[in-house]
Order: sequence, then C-alpha cells, then structure tokens
Amino acid sequence: MEKGKKRTNYPCDGCSLRRVRCHLQGSSPPCNECRKRSVECTFLRVPRKRGPKGPRLSTTHKVVNYQEQIRQNRSGLPLPARGPTQSPRSPSTPGVENESTAQKNHLEVYIEYLNKFRDHLTCVWPVVNVESLKSRISGSLDDHDAWALAGAICATVIAQLRLSQLRLSKQHNLVSDDNSIAESFAHHAQLSHNLSNQHHQSTYYKEDTTDSLLTAFFLHIYFANTERIRLATNCFPPCLKPIQTFPLSGFHIQGVGEVDASFQLLAQLFTLLDDNIVMAADRGGVTPGSSKADNLYSALSAMAKQDFSTLAPNLPETQRVNVLMTGNWIHILWWQFALSHYQMSSRMDDAMLSMLKPAKVAHEAMRLLGSVSQQAIRTHGYGLELKVFRIADALIDILACNTWLSSSLQPGCNSMLLGARDVLHSLQKALLLIGGPESLFHKKLMLVMAESQLPVPNVKTLTPCEEEERVEDS
Repeated sequence: MEKGKKRTNYPCDGCSLRRVRCHLQGSSPPCNECRKRSVECTFLRVPRKRGPKGPRLSTTHKVVNYQEQIRQNRSGLPLPARGPTQSPRSPSTPGVENESTAQKNHLEVYIEYLNKFRDHLTCVWPVVNVESLKSRISGSLDDHDAWALAGAICATVIAQLRLSQLRLSKQHNLVSDDNSIAESFAHHAQLSHNLSNQHHQSTYYKEDTTDSLLTAFFLHIYFANTERIRLATNCFPPCLKPIQTFPLSGFHIQGVGEVDASFQLLAQLFTLLDDNIVMAADRGGVTPGSSKADNLYSALSAMAKQDFSTLAPNLPETQRVNVLMTGNWIHILWWQFALSHYQMSSRMDDAMLSMLKPAKVAHEAMRLLGSVSQQAIRTHGYGLELKVFRIADALIDILACNTWLSSSLQPGCNSMLLGARDVLHSLQKALLLIGGPESLFHKKLMLVMAESQLPVPNVKTLTPCEEEERVEDS
C-alpha cells in the first residue's frame, strides 16, 4: 500500500457497489477510486453488523421442526405429513405441543391407515385382527411387535392402494406426502422389528412369533410394490415352514373369522404350484421321473377341469378377481413348464397340452377384468400387475409365432385367436390401470409388442436401470 493511503473499514457507496478496495488519501473523502472517476464519494449506506442478525422467522420455524423431529425420534413414531395449506407453528405460540399430544396425533395416523386396511384389504389378506392391533398400540409404546406390524401394514396400505401415484412421484423425483409417510411407516416397522428381535434374543426366545412373521410379510409386500425386490429378499428371507395339512373351514382366525372359500382356493392353487412346478424347477431343469410327471399332469388336469367361474357369484368382487386371475396365471406357468417336458398339441380343445393355451387364458382374463370395477382391480396392486403381464407376455409368444392369424381370416382358424390382438390391448390397458404410465411391466410389454411387430401406441425406451432389471427378469 502506498504511503499516505488509508484503507477504511467501511467502503464508500461507489467502492461497495463496484466491490473494490476503498483507500482514502487522507482522513476525509473522496477516496482514490472516486477521485479517478470524478464521482461523488459518499457514505450514505448504513453498514450492516457482522455475525448473527437476530432471530429470523424462517430460523424459528426450522428450530420448531427440529424439536418436533427430536420428539418423534424419542417416541419412535413417524410424523404425520403437513397438508399443503397448513403452515408451521407460529413463533408467537407459547411453547410447542407436548409429547403426549404428539403421540396422540401419531397414533391417530396409524389408526387411520389401519382402518383403511380393514375396509379395503382384509378380503385380500384375512390374517390380521385389526381391532386387537389398534388396542395394543393404543395401550403401550413398548409393544415393539405390535408397532412393527402396524407400521408394516400402514406402509403396505399406501403402496397397495396408491401404486400409480407413488411411481409417478418417483419418476419425476418428487417427494410426495404419500411417499414420505409410507417410508416413515416402513422405517419405523423395521426399527421396531429389530428391537423386538433383540428382546427375544436377550430372553433366549428362539421361535418367531406370528407378529414378526406377519411384519416380514407385509414389509416384503411394501418393498415389492415399490420395486425394491432385492431389499425385500435380503432383509426378510423366507421364514415360514410348510405345514402338512392346510386348515379348512373349521379353522378360526381371532378377530377375522373362519377361513373363507376364496382363501382356501388360493391356498390350494399355491400348494399345487409349489409342490409341482416350483419344486420341479428347483431341480435345475432336470426332466422329472415318469411317476412325478404323471402326478403333476393329473393334479393340473384336475385343476383345469374345475370351473372356478361357478364360484364367482358366491365371492365378493375383490376376492373373485384374486382367485380367478391366480388360476389363470398358474395355467400360464404350467404351459411354460409343459413346453419343455411334454409333447404339445395344436388343438385348442386339449385343456392341458394345447400350444394355444395362452389365447384361451387371455380371453378368460379379459372377460374377468371387464366384469369388475376398477377399484377391485387396483386393490391387488403389484401382485395382479405381475400376473396380467405374464399372461400378456405368453399371448405375444403365440401371436409372434402365428403372424398370419391377425392379417386375414383363415378357413378353419380357431375363433379364440381371431381377437387375440384386441385381447392383448385390453391386457395392456389393464396394466396401465393398475400400475400407471410409469409401470415397468407396462413398459416391458410395450417393448415386447414392438419387437414382435405388433402395433403399439407411444413406445418408450427403458432407462439403463430399467433395462438391467428387464435382463434379470428374462
């Protein structure tokens, strides 16, 4: 610095605006910069005090929210989301809501979603006594099993009934209230589940409780619906042991009632699937022995001859969709299994070994989905979405191998195949209804249709992450 120049602590208005150093030649203005530019050197700007400027309204809101978060972590309960019209607590409010009031509000959120499960999803999973669970979480904060199960159920309710909205928010990198609440429920369920396991280990209690098994089940459903199958598989490996005889109508579930006909049918269908097709696939593709093949054929033949549609008038709409679509899906699995193990027939009337079986199954699925309400379809979420995709994918295989069927009417052509493309587009619309436009299954189906040179509206390419998942699924 030149001799005689004095740098001021507070620059003049001109130097402050130009963001340059302000040097006075003597003890009074003008400064060197203002003198060179022939401008008036003024000090009209009021200097701002360095450091904290006092309490701000936004800072006060952050402090209040942080205090609420600490209380939430202490109680282990997820915070209810604020609505778009709700504003943070006013700083003039004397104090913040006490811990008991916060816990009461949190409990009301749990009860709200448990009631939704009771009203809409008990017919899908009739395995939970909702009223008993509500009573348990209302009575104690230390019942970790009850809180874990309640959190898993509440997260599943959101993911099951609002699947398309969650996917749309995820695609556009939006954090919606539904997403944050569901994640909070799932996080609290895992935390309580771990605390419960630690307690059981400390007391040398080795067997899993019914609550812990149901918690693992519903968390698996939640992570599957939010397309995180790997997380569900790694965190919650299979922990159920098969039973020799399934309890029939005499079995009573406390708070739910007797096992209804639809649940018994589903148990029989999945037992048939597990004991035959799944077990055969676990052998690494080895052709089963003659006796095993005969038993498998006989069991599936009996199922094929059983007309589940006769039970439809006796079942509620939601259960009817579940049972009949599960039966159709298992027929597709059988068809894929039979292609590698049996000599197939080209006749449609061959109920077991017809090459054209997917066309008949797709027609039945289309009629079923067209006869029920949209709510009954959406209720089943990811599970129904998977089954519809498998049926549509098998139908595409048939159309790809018989491209002449839809171009012209051939003499003697089976009528079941003439409207196959219309059926395919109906199934495509069903996928759109269940999972929304961001459904990975819907995107896969559209690409497969395009690759098979079938007309597809608005084909979208998969992202690299989705393409990787597609390769893993195939």
